[in-house]
Amino acid sequence: VRASMAKAYVEACYCHSRINRSKKDEDDAEKEKLLALLDGNVRPADDFSTKEVTALVDFVGDMCSAYTEYGAQYEALNYCMRLLLLPGFPSKARVEVLTKLRGLLHLLTFQNEMGDLAGESMSKALEVALDGSHREPSEVLNAFADALCSRGINDNARRLDAETGGYAYFIAIASLARSYSCSLRSKETGAVEAAKKRMERIDDEATTHILKVADRLSANEEDDGKAVVKCVLDVLVREKN
Repeated sequence: VRASMAKAYVEACYCHSRINRSKKDEDDAEKEKLLALLDGNVRPADDFSTKEVTALVDFVGDMCSAYTEYGAQYEALNYCMRLLLLPGFPSKARVEVLTKLRGLLHLLTFQNEMGDLAGESMSKALEVALDGSHREPSEVLNAFADALCSRGINDNARRLDAETGGYAYFIAIASLARSYSCSLRSKETGAVEAAKKRMERIDDEATTHILKVADRLSANEEDDGKAVVKCVLDVLVREKN
């Protein structure tokens, strides 16, 4: 997702949340913007204020509640949730989606994508989700790992699996594999150990997929979106068939 689009989306949520706020809060926000302009500081597109992130997380909570109630019967909800999972959005909001929709993430796949998992529609959707060579923050990687495992014998939430997980399973495997591959190549000991700990609690099948994709990415020394998507679809779909 373009960083500018994500920024505009978050700012729209924030502006909407201000409707019921006091005049003082509005004045303070305007004052902060003016001071930033006077200082000549321009925020990076992915750098959001605490108030903006809070407003977005509130919005995400409402959307997750609607999704939980109505499920995937409305395609517009699927588009919305997939949009909010894209890298341009604040990590806290993305983790909120992954956490609150845990057990329902398999529903994010459209029927035409499930009918042709290695087809053009799925491939393009994954390329958008894995744009560039972006490495996910640890909290997002932890949330993806959590979606791939069972929390215990009393955990009734459906974990993502290769057979039915579709879109969400693919981006979880791709994100974890790319991060692991980058850590191995850069010899970041702490990151490698963190990746190994994540995989200790993940299902064996998912761990195997992560390691296979990471191995190919490391061998080719590639981690851009298209290369990752090709590896994931090769390992999980094309070669399996």
